[in-house]
Amino acid sequence: MNDEQRSYFRVDDTLKLSWRPVATGDVQSDAEMNIELRDINEQLNGLISVAFQEFPVIGEAMGLLNRKLDLLTIEKGGRDVAFQPTRVNLSGAGIGFAWPSPAEPATEIDVTLILKPSNVSVTVRSEVIHCSKSNHEHEDFWIQCAFKEGQDIVTEQIIQHVNARQMELIAAQRRRQQLYSALRDD
Repeated sequence: MNDEQRSYFRVDDTLKLSWRPVATGDVQSDAEMNIELRDINEQLNGLISVAFQEFPVIGEAMGLLNRKLDLLTIEKGGRDVAFQPTRVNLSGAGIGFAWPSPAEPATEIDVTLILKPSNVSVTVRSEVIHCSKSNHEHEDFWIQCAFKEGQDIVTEQIIQHVNARQMELIAAQRRRQQLYSALRDD
């Protein structure tokens, strides 16, 4: 495999995103309660994804309810989390995203994403591998992160999202090609 090949498919997307540095001394989460909440949330998110595939309205409602609980938990915990629609490049192994402020390489961060269209919230422990000034207008920095190992349920949800987005993009490209062909034939 050469440097240009990747171990996972990648997709460009715009998602609501927030991140925070992991506090010094955090192992995988702040306390045993947070570990249990994370495990429950991962299991619930998996079930919501399945429900969304089988019954989209029910899956979306469950995703919104879970998101509401996440926001209430954040509010009670006193964390200041602002989800911003953010340009991302996402794969099952990591994420690149635009952000107004830089992040120090080798820093561990928790990245929280709201996956569309199910509104499922996933938080993935990541390590900043690179941060540079962005080349895009209205974006200050481009932060690249690798997901930490041992988060199989969360990364599987991200992979499912990436695959679904790729299918949407391929379908849209085919529709454009068919429209172009139809217009050209007229």
